[in-house]
Amino acid sequence: MELAFIAPVMALIVMGVLDLARGHQMQIGLTNAAREGAALAQVRPNDVTCAGEDDITDRVMRESENLTGYADLSIAVFAEDASGDLTVPVLGCGGSTASAGERVRVEVTATFDVITPMVERVVGGSLDLTGSSEIEVQT
Repeated sequence: MELAFIAPVMALIVMGVLDLARGHQMQIGLTNAAREGAALAQVRPNDVTCAGEDDITDRVMRESENLTGYADLSIAVFAEDASGDLTVPVLGCGGSTASAGERVRVEVTATFDVITPMVERVVGGSLDLTGSSEIEVQT
């Protein structure tokens, strides 16, 4: 009789823990992908979307085959403005937004869909997760 009362509660707890673990795994993947993009941005900070070349976007996408399956995946690169804040978007290929000695931040954002009803009530139906990495330009 006790098992009939406890089993559904235990199943929800286990599913909730698994759901949160999936979210944590996704967060780690996004951060690793951002670090890989930042490694290239260290030497080629203005090559964000270069057709036919290895650019920051390509490097981020190659970090993990799981990234292609994430909903609403976006990759953004930001350079320093005059006050030192990382707010200037770096777009295109080969521009001159970031130069040696300045910092650059690569952000990878995706939507995580929660599947456990208990967790969904706490955090909502989905979460926007972001992995980012900052690096100083060397060239």
